[in-house]
Amino acid sequence: MTAGIRTVSLRFHYYVALSTLIFIICIQTESHASSHITLPSIRYRSPPVTISVADHGATGGGVHYDSESIQSAIDACWSAGGGRVVFPPGKYLTATVFLKSGVVLEVQKNATILGGTRLEDYPADQSRWYVVLAEDAEDVGITGGGEINGQGLEFVVRFDERKNVMVSWNQTGACSGDECRPRLVGFISLHLVQCDNTYIHDMSIYGDFNTPNNDGIDIDDSNNTVITRCNINTGDDAICPKTYDGPLYNLTATNSWIRTKSSAIKLGSASWFEFKGLLFNNITIVDSHRGLGLQIRDGGNVSDITFSNINITTRYYDPSWWGRAEPIYVTTCPRDNTSNTGSISNLLFVNITATSENGVFLSGSKSGRLSNLKFLNVDLNYKRWTSYDDGLVDYRPGCQGLVNRSSAGFMMEHIVEVAPLATTMVVVVSWWGQQLVDGVVVVLWTALRLAKGLAKPNINPWIPGASNRPIVWGTAKLGSSKIEHTGPYIYWAKLCFAFF
Repeated sequence: MTAGIRTVSLRFHYYVALSTLIFIICIQTESHASSHITLPSIRYRSPPVTISVADHGATGGGVHYDSESIQSAIDACWSAGGGRVVFPPGKYLTATVFLKSGVVLEVQKNATILGGTRLEDYPADQSRWYVVLAEDAEDVGITGGGEINGQGLEFVVRFDERKNVMVSWNQTGACSGDECRPRLVGFISLHLVQCDNTYIHDMSIYGDFNTPNNDGIDIDDSNNTVITRCNINTGDDAICPKTYDGPLYNLTATNSWIRTKSSAIKLGSASWFEFKGLLFNNITIVDSHRGLGLQIRDGGNVSDITFSNINITTRYYDPSWWGRAEPIYVTTCPRDNTSNTGSISNLLFVNITATSENGVFLSGSKSGRLSNLKFLNVDLNYKRWTSYDDGLVDYRPGCQGLVNRSSAGFMMEHIVEVAPLATTMVVVVSWWGQQLVDGVVVVLWTALRLAKGLAKPNINPWIPGASNRPIVWGTAKLGSSKIEHTGPYIYWAKLCFAFF
């Protein structure tokens, strides 16, 4: 078996991502299920060498292609046993370059790698259309204070404030509905596939905010990944774990800032295998269409995920973008009539503060379930400040698509066999700046079937302006009973019920 990537270290002061930039794929040699991640240093076969691309003929003028010179420097470094390939200040126009084991690219301050804009600049296989491509490699990295610029705006056919229209290099142009994600050079900025022990830190990703499909960091089937101290500003999903061909374990993302017209953090929608042991901590999400998202569509199961110490601001954008301003979005449903449905369990949301134009959306399905979701110290403030219409619930991709339905503070459906003690929500809910309830579980009685012997709570609506005091709620004893939600039902901020 070919050895997989054991260490990938990516560090930039500025990382400009207007196009597909970096793709790293390896055959994984180990599977790790522990929550502790140990990241070894890059290992070299012999004392590392330092080679400048200029010594191999690269001009850095930004007009003529330096592809052959860059690849020659990488090959020479690899042949010498590994080390660093240095890009001095300048602009290096290139077709795809292939990163090899033991080689680190050092893109110095005021140095820019420019991705080519011609179809012939990239491999024939469209799954390999990247500026920097590492395949079946180990001990590789990219560092320095420079830029990698994919020149994504060169591929815009028509600029549109709702969503730019891009050139497509599809051979057939075939796609269907919401699943139409054309293979553009304007695509994923950093893509990890079947990698192990990856460390991404001190990096900034800038994607055009009106350009679709320019994800920030996609992590496919990869284990033991750390993302920290990153700024990500993209049109599409910012941090997006997926499971196409294998499970994903032990991902930690911390101390980062995110802005996106899609989902800041999203698990899925590619979800054929398991997600387990993920931690997202100390993250700021601003002006985004969706905050924390789980979009499970292909039968994979999700468990043991923690979101902690996160500040979220979500707002409406044009509905052609997936998302409806939800600060938290957890869904599992089949992508189509050939798909299986996965389960989602053991989610913890702790120390979350959100200001949003829409509420929390938690949705299972008839064949899938959500269970053991915990909300602790969650402060949700709902208010409107854009002119976009509300009243749409977004199940995309697949499922029901966009559905006309009134907005709500909390919306939940098809949640089965949930133990109340395991689903405690300690929240502070406010509407238009007025506090509604402090430190209780808020439940609306709509299409809700309770376990035998559980009483229906008293109704106590909130009347705006009637009182500034917290609401006095009706109560019902739960004991060890379970609630079975056959859904849909909605947690409203204007009319609520509480169980104690």
